[in-house]
Amino acid sequence: MKILVLFLMLFIWPNSLTIYNDLDINTIFEPENTKIYSFEEIPIEIKLPNTVSILKDEINDKSEVLFSLLFLDKNKYWGYIQVWNINDLHKFLSKSKETSQYNFFQYKKQFIKIDKFEGFYIQWEAEVNGTKIIWGDEYFMMNPNGEVLRVSLFTDKDFLAEQLQVINKLFFSNIKFGRMYKGDR
Repeated sequence: MKILVLFLMLFIWPNSLTIYNDLDINTIFEPENTKIYSFEEIPIEIKLPNTVSILKDEINDKSEVLFSLLFLDKNKYWGYIQVWNINDLHKFLSKSKETSQYNFFQYKKQFIKIDKFEGFYIQWEAEVNGTKIIWGDEYFMMNPNGEVLRVSLFTDKDFLAEQLQVINKLFFSNIKFGRMYKGDR
């Protein structure tokens, strides 16, 4: 199932969409432009732009990935909001990069702390399958229980690559994750 979702995410969905160069990152999270999603099995509330379609991944073995939501925006970016069970985040991310099939041109990982979250912010650019260039902007933020909130955005459009950081910061700031936050931020 995960291979099918990854295939759809990287090759089918992005190529079948209309490109909207007029993305206004200042208004995509205005209340009239968003929808709030919540899920019973995990205490998370996600506010997403109306331009986003979501696909919740059904996970049978929750030993590592506890929750996974794939989203696709009509403006040609896509990504994941996930909750992982990881003991050593730094080691996990290093091993993931080492074993990746992506050819990274640029990879920048920095430790960050936001409120009660501690983790890593990663920006990268890579070649996929020898031809396609993908830009990534990712947060991996851990709570003391070892649960990691992953918020990742990707694009294959260079006009969006520079905006990914701003868009992802907005995504991250519009997520409430119950195990990391007691009440509102």
